[in-house]
Amino acid sequence: MEKGYKQGGYIFNVIFKDDPAYTYEYIYMPNNDMTLLVFKDNVGVDSGMKHEPLK
Repeated sequence: MEKGYKQGGYIFNVIFKDDPAYTYEYIYMPNNDMTLLVFKDNVGVDSGMKHEPLK
């Protein structure tokens, strides 16, 4: 976890044991918005991962 000093909020980088090829980056903003970015080999992806974004 790291604090996002530029925009406020927090950034959580997660690598799941059952999906180690992907890095899930959850960004929580002070206005209660949560964003998920997923990376494989430092490239953003939107499919193929085991854990889909929460609705």
